[in-house]
Amino acid sequence: VYFREQSSYTFQPLAYFIAMGVCELPYLAANSVVFTFVFYPLFGMNPGRWSFKHLNQATYFATFFLENMATMTFFGQMLGIMMPSVQHATALGFGAIILWALFAGFMQPVHEMPMWG
Repeated sequence: VYFREQSSYTFQPLAYFIAMGVCELPYLAANSVVFTFVFYPLFGMNPGRWSFKHLNQATYFATFFLENMATMTFFGQMLGIMMPSVQHATALGFGAIILWALFAGFMQPVHEMPMWG
């Protein structure tokens, strides 16, 4: 869609990127909340009853997940805007996702983390 709009000089790239980012925010927020409700207990981060402490931790988890999804989404949109063709953006995006996945780490429950000090 961007390349069609760019060729007809309908939007400036920055305006298009900001509009797409604002349109993506509700979807990203809803996806983050659903992911948190489903996977937060499965990761072993909620060992017992829900309390304010667990709600606070789940909120941090959802916020970090939202930031991660927003970063990946906006990076993909930026590649689509900056690259001269879809093939270039796809190739560079594939390499970036591989590097992100390689250095992303893994989730570890709190009770399995070693205590230091």
